[in-house]
This record gives sequence, C-alpha cells and structure tokens, in this order.
Amino acid sequence: MEIQEIKNKVTTDRRWLERAIVAIFNFQTYSEQRNSETNKDNGVGFNGPDAYMMSYYANWIKSGKHLSGAHLEKAFKKIGKYAGQLTKIAGGKVT
Repeated sequence: MEIQEIKNKVTTDRRWLERAIVAIFNFQTYSEQRNSETNKDNGVGFNGPDAYMMSYYANWIKSGKHLSGAHLEKAFKKIGKYAGQLTKIAGGKVT
C-alpha cells in the first residue's frame, strides 16, 4: 500500500484511524508508552507535541472504546503526518 493511500484512509475512516493510532503506539518503547512521551529518536512513534494526546487516544481505544466528536476530529488532523511510519509498519519494515 502506498503512503498516499494510507494517508487518505487514516484521515477519513475512524476504523483505519484507530488501528493506526494503536499500531504506532505499540511500536513506541515501554517507557514512552507508560509516560505518554517521546524520549527516543528511533524513527517510530508519536512526535513530542503529539505524544501525550495520541498515547491517551491509544489507551482509550485499547480499552475497547472509540474516538468521537472533537477527539475524533483532532486525531484525524494529527494522524496524516504518520503515513510514512504506517506504510513501513504495514510493510513489516519496522521492528
């Protein structure tokens, strides 16, 4: 799947968005997940400004809930910048 195709899906479809948030979260280090921050420059995970909110969303989704309203709209706006990472994750190029 190409970057633009993934970007289109994750910025318009809640199911794709939620799976994308959790996928990126799962590739962060344990410390980053636990502290909702970015502390490693390893090319995967949320950037510093997004780390707290997107980690919160990931934990919300992992608890079986769905994003809605303003949170859904904020997540749609933020997730597009991660299309490159998501393409690598989907292609098995991130470990």
